[in-house]
This record gives sequence, structure tokens and C-alpha cells, in this order.
Amino acid sequence: WVELVIAGGNALATVVAVLLLTRHARFDARLFAMRDILWLALAGAAAALVSAVMGTGALVAATSLSAERAMMVAVSWWFGNFVGTLVVASLALAWSG
Repeated sequence: WVELVIAGGNALATVVAVLLLTRHARFDARLFAMRDILWLALAGAAAALVSAVMGTGALVAATSLSAERAMMVAVSWWFGNFVGTLVVASLALAWSG
């Protein structure tokens, strides 16, 4: 069940990012303006947070992960996801344009 929660968290993270960019920002995928880059970073950070919280929460519920270790896992998860999102999304948007 842990894998299903992690997969659900990743899917939900994508939905959060898309909703932020399409409903709350006048996002231009060409990234010509600084505001578009900042919106992309904000959406990536929010998506990474959703994924990290759900994934770490599933691990805490399924294992004997201490609160201190859980915080370290969540921060590492968030950072890795956030940086990966920024790199991949930026490259994908640049190549698609």
C-alpha cells in the first residue's frame, strides 16, 4: 500500500502544479518573463511538497521511522523532487517551443 500512496502523491503533485499554472497564473510556457520562471518555481515547490508529505507520511505509517529521520527524509525528498522538476520542466518547455 505504501507504493500506492507514493504513486498517488506523485500524481496529485502533478495536478497541483498544473492547476497552479493554468488557473492562478497567466503562465507563458516560453518563459520570457521573470514572473513565468517564478510561477514555474512556485508550482514545482508546491508539487514537490505534496509528493514529499504523502510519501514520507506513508513511510512513517508503514515503518518505525522516527520523527527526526522522517523530517530528514521529507526534506531530502522535497529537495530532490523540486530540483528535478525545475530541470526537467525547464528543458521540456524550452525544447517544445
